[in-house]
Amino acid sequence: MHVFSLSPAELSFADTGGHAIRGEDEDLMQEERTTLQSSGASGGFGCDDLERRDFALGGPSALAALTESVWYAPYVRDITHCHNCLEIGMCVDGRGKLLLGGAQEIVPFSPGTITVIPAGMFHSQQNEGDAMTRWRYISVDAGRLVHELPSALRSVIEPFFEAISSRAVCMQHSRQAAQASGIICMMYEMKSRSEGEILPEHEALLLYLLAVLSREPVARSRSTDDPQLLHPIEPALNYICAHFESELRVAQMAKACAMSESHFRRTFAQIMGVSPLEYLNRYRIQRAKEMLHASRRPVQNIATDCGFVSIATFNRNFMRYVGYSPSDWRQMKGETGKTLGDALGLTDV
Repeated sequence: MHVFSLSPAELSFADTGGHAIRGEDEDLMQEERTTLQSSGASGGFGCDDLERRDFALGGPSALAALTESVWYAPYVRDITHCHNCLEIGMCVDGRGKLLLGGAQEIVPFSPGTITVIPAGMFHSQQNEGDAMTRWRYISVDAGRLVHELPSALRSVIEPFFEAISSRAVCMQHSRQAAQASGIICMMYEMKSRSEGEILPEHEALLLYLLAVLSREPVARSRSTDDPQLLHPIEPALNYICAHFESELRVAQMAKACAMSESHFRRTFAQIMGVSPLEYLNRYRIQRAKEMLHASRRPVQNIATDCGFVSIATFNRNFMRYVGYSPSDWRQMKGETGKTLGDALGLTDV
């Protein structure tokens, strides 16, 4: 599972030119940061940069992950991001607004709000007011699921997936939303008893959930034009996902996209709002946070596995971007898990 939740305050990276990068220092990055700040990047979104937050697909189930995210006030701005799979979300606590798609459609949320956001659609979340905001998420490999469905279910769920390929569904204060909330709660209760393992019962409940969601009139949702925004650079994003622990060069990413290096740099910055190697560094920090939270492996091993050349470089970068040392951040997340996760039988990601 690759679950990433870095706040804007935690992120400030830039490219190092043609050099391979393994968690390099800030003084190597200043020149291209200046270039990016004047490039008018981010593909027309009203934000500083974009992210793609990946989940591991290709596992034993099309149900990629069940995750829970918790935010505490004072809230920081969420970076506009998308995922490599379908995301079903349920607000458990808190209030705020969701910003959906290139048009930045604003949708308010409160406890009980259900969202269905297709792969590749950019969105962000603005938490407001309450001391804590909590969401539960279900990540689904929609393409794979469709091919595995019995024909009767496919005739219901496949049209729904097609209808939301370029638009999001947001439900609240409706019969479908109440039914969906009940099913999601059942899935998480089952998760607490199965120690996080995805069971056949989870998959059965997922199909039931999708059948309920498919009754929502998708035409009410505002269409967006951004799900294909990443298409020109998607091979590079996939390459980074597969090889982030190794030394990578921009030339390799450009080759994956069949572009010249200069054209690739411009295209990547225009779409993502950051340079290719800035994105790579961000991705490595994201993966490090996931590994630190999900296991008790030594920090040194995690640093190496995330492509950092030394523990000192890793610690310095982690402190700069996250605001804590890796060990302190791991302890903090562990304490959060005791107060929330243990009581709920869930994992705070």
